[in-house]
Amino acid sequence: MSKFTALYKNDTKLLKSQECRRQQRILECKKKRNAAVMILRDIHIEDKEEKPGKRSNCKIMLAEELNEIPEDLMENWYILPVPKGYRNLLISNNNKTRAYSKYGKKIDNFDSILPGGSSLTITQKHTAIDTIYCKEINKYYVLDAICWNSLELCNNSTDMRFFWLKSKMEEMYNQFPNLPENDRRFIYLQRYRMSNWDCSEWKKNNSDTFLLNNMDGYLIYHEKTIYEPGLTPLVGWIPYEDIDILLNSV
Repeated sequence: MSKFTALYKNDTKLLKSQECRRQQRILECKKKRNAAVMILRDIHIEDKEEKPGKRSNCKIMLAEELNEIPEDLMENWYILPVPKGYRNLLISNNNKTRAYSKYGKKIDNFDSILPGGSSLTITQKHTAIDTIYCKEINKYYVLDAICWNSLELCNNSTDMRFFWLKSKMEEMYNQFPNLPENDRRFIYLQRYRMSNWDCSEWKKNNSDTFLLNNMDGYLIYHEKTIYEPGLTPLVGWIPYEDIDILLNSV
């Protein structure tokens, strides 16, 4: 029996706590639309070089391991299949792109086609995206957007951020149609409404062989959560081997 199964079936006190915290957090999101900008305060937009190993105060939004199936799972949640890799926050500004670990440690510095990420983009604005870095293929699977081309998105709901991210990444690659494959480092991670999710169909129709062969698990996002730093019950983590337990329990 997996850890997920044990938690789902046995710990009633914990289950109530997580569901109550979800409902409370949804109400807080509606009242505190301006609170999430604290993430952006620590984005360095000054023109200076930073050495690898430097720590940033920027924090990413982290999922809680799913202990209880949300009551509104089929109505109000998205699901994202995610590969094994390293969680990275990417910040592009002043013609440079910087990668930070989920603990805020700077781990890389490179040119990219993200707005503000290199001389190719010709902009003084900045972008911050939440990603999973896969070292084997040297690519970043993009989970979420905090800001894009200096437009702050963290106060917007999940469905708005996901829509904006998809459309802007398509525009970005359309702007550079002849970009070499080695420079196409950002992959929009497909996401689905839980009401439309079919795990077998997804595996059958997915052309991303790396993702299929290197699955780590699934993230689920409530459609109305804002992007805020730290753990939140409005984003859940499901290990790869436990997805059937979830679907069979709905």
